Amino acid sequence: MSTDLDQAQQYIDRARSNEKHYAKRADERCAFLCGNAGIDAVSAAISSESGNSGQLQSDLKNFSAGFEACKPLNFNKYGSDEILIEEFCESMIQSGISYSRRKNSPLMLMYEYHNSEYLGAAHGICSIYHMILNSSWFDYSASGQHHDLIKSSTDGFLAELVWKKGLLRKGPSICHGVAGNGYVFLLLYQLTKDSVYLYRASKFAEFLSDRNFRRDARTPDRPFSLYEGLAGTVCFLADLLEPEKAPFPFMEVY
Repeated sequence: MSTDLDQAQQYIDRARSNEKHYAKRADERCAFLCGNAGIDAVSAAISSESGNSGQLQSDLKNFSAGFEACKPLNFNKYGSDEILIEEFCESMIQSGISYSRRKNSPLMLMYEYHNSEYLGAAHGICSIYHMILNSSWFDYSASGQHHDLIKSSTDGFLAELVWKKGLLRKGPSICHGVAGNGYVFLLLYQLTKDSVYLYRASKFAEFLSDRNFRRDARTPDRPFSLYEGLAGTVCFLADLLEPEKAPFPFMEVY
């Protein structure tokens, strides 16, 4: 009987065989969610766990190859990384305020991508909020007004909007599916210890086995992958067993 590690090895072997196909543009080599950097990172984790040092070195070498695509970016344009981050975060805040006012959004910070208001982690507001909250700018430079804007938006989005609209027919994934939205409640449970969020997470897990959902949900482009497929869904279900320690895969918030 094959082990979980054997299954993981089979999936990552197939993903690695498609790396050249995925990297249609040079800059895709450094993309984590939608490019080869994510494949190499997951492969390195599997290689380390299985004790395959040769493959691990190859994974790390392939991952570092993506650095070349980043070299043309001038991260010190404004004099230091800290100033660049401050300029970047301030621009994000102002963009979110402007769009929210223009669209009369219920969230004080709202954004669009390709004329759609995405909520997920890949190209939606979850990642934008995540980046802002994790930045040194938020801890040391953000004004009290900005803190209130961000807190109001994250509370309104995380606590209620996901609960009301998070049961999507896009599929079970953690990228833009039911399991990814379920992680929102696991995070809130860790932060607040309020059992209502654990209840909501369990209900999202329960919905994954609903007969109507399984019949009507869209099949992802990569149905077994970490972000778009069942691998991430399995992570969510496993994390429900230890909700106090549940991290969003490769994207811990704190």
